[in-house]
Amino acid sequence: MEKDVNDKLMDLYSGLWPDFCKAMKSITANTAAAALPTNPLLLFVKDDGADYEKADLRVVVFGRENNDWGGTFSAENIAPREEIDRIQEIYNGYFNYGDGSRKIFMHGMEKFMSRLREKCPGRTIEYVWNNIVKIGKARIPGQKNAIGIPPQQIQEVEMQYFPVVEEELRILKPDVVLFLTGPSYDPVIVKRIQGVTFSPLTSAHGQEIARVEIPGVKWAYRTFHPRGFMYKGKGTMDAYFDTIVEDILCNLKK
Repeated sequence: MEKDVNDKLMDLYSGLWPDFCKAMKSITANTAAAALPTNPLLLFVKDDGADYEKADLRVVVFGRENNDWGGTFSAENIAPREEIDRIQEIYNGYFNYGDGSRKIFMHGMEKFMSRLREKCPGRTIEYVWNNIVKIGKARIPGQKNAIGIPPQQIQEVEMQYFPVVEEELRILKPDVVLFLTGPSYDPVIVKRIQGVTFSPLTSAHGQEIARVEIPGVKWAYRTFHPRGFMYKGKGTMDAYFDTIVEDILCNLKK
């Protein structure tokens, strides 16, 4: 029997888990660290991916990083599949069952998907949320909330011992990838996905909306994080999303 997407994701994560935990110990053991790693964002596709896999259009939407995702990461090598199950359940509740639906990013992502569905009547469209930085910062008691990209040391362990983003894309086989990360995260994307290039989608928007070339992906785009749109003026997010959706429609008609 062929494995479903969640089986494949579990195999991916669990195969890397022991060495990943060992590599993280030097960071988590440092009690004086300015930032500690939170748990990685581990994907879990609703209903074992049944609706996603048979959809007419499969979409993966990337944010930046997960902040304080279930507390501080434990570098102890607990039974990998049990620990991965636990962390995937955080994702399942937050995304698949709406625990995070009031967050700014989730609201923006759903707005994009709603506009795409409106323009594609008769097509089934399913999407998965991901982050380009898989391990964000945990909240340290007595300090401000963990916000922003983690220190380079945490990123280096992620990229060397838990480089999962490319394989996640191979497993999910999206038709469309959308990075809601902003231009400043382009170098972060390049470090995690080989062969990526960026070019302006339209001359009117310059680098604010980019066409992204990813090996094996039909159509990919990058624009601002929903929080970034808050500083761009009323209606900008809707207008930019419409520009991307129109380009997708043009590609679908070819």
